[in-house]
Amino acid sequence: MSTTKKSTAVKKPAGQKKEAMPNTTEVRLAGHFVTYLKPAQEGNAKAQFDLGLCYYNGWGVDQDYPAAVKWYAKSAAQALPDAQYNLGLCYDNGTGVEQDYKSAVEWYTKAAAQGHDRAQYNLGLCYDNGNGVKQDYPAAVKWYAKSAAQGVAKAQYNLGRCYYKGYGVDKDLERAAKLWGKSAAQGYSAAQYYYGYCCENGIGVAKDLGKAKEFYKKAAAQGYERAVGKMTSDK
Repeated sequence: MSTTKKSTAVKKPAGQKKEAMPNTTEVRLAGHFVTYLKPAQEGNAKAQFDLGLCYYNGWGVDQDYPAAVKWYAKSAAQALPDAQYNLGLCYDNGTGVEQDYKSAVEWYTKAAAQGHDRAQYNLGLCYDNGNGVKQDYPAAVKWYAKSAAQGVAKAQYNLGRCYYKGYGVDKDLERAAKLWGKSAAQGYSAAQYYYGYCCENGIGVAKDLGKAKEFYKKAAAQGYERAVGKMTSDK
C-alpha cells in the first residue's frame, strides 16, 4: 500500500521466522548441558529438545547446527511440538541440514496440528507463498486464523492482508482493519503503518487523522520505510 489514497497495493506477507525458545533461561541450559545429555540419550523428549537448543545456540557447548538438528529430530519423532517446529525451521532455512521446504511443511504441520502458534503461522506462510506445497490461499487463511487467534502479531497482519485483498476469503475491509489494529497494538511495524492508512482514509474504520498520524509515527520509529516516507512527506 502506498502512502497515497489512490493505491490499494499491500506489501507481501510478513515472512521472517524465528527460532522457538524454551520456557527456561539460557543460563539454566548452559549450566546443565551435561545434565541433559544422559536423559536425552535415554530417550527423554524434553531433554533431547533442550540439548538441541544448547547445540543450536552454543549454550554450554560449541555451536553445532547438525547436532542440533539431530536432537530436534529425536525429540520431534516423539511428538514434542516445540521440537517439531524447530526441526521444520531448520529445514526451512537450511540450518544444519540441506534446505527442504517439503520437510519443513511436514514438521510445521505436525506441530501446528498440536496447536503450536508459530508453526501455524509458518505453515500459513508456506501455503501463502507456495513453499514446499502448492500455493493455496484458503489453507493459508486457515492457519493464519488459528495462529492469529493465539495472538501472533504477524499472523494477525497477514490474515488482515488476506481479508483486504480477498485472498482465500471474501474481501472484508472492516475485518482487515480490525486485525491490523490488533497486530499494531502488539508493536508490529507493518501493521502499524497499514492500520494508520486505514484510519487516514476511513477504510474499514472511521476516518481519524489523529490516530493515523499516531500509528504512522509508531511504525516510523521502528524504521518502517513507508511510514518514514509518510512522516517525512507530511512535514
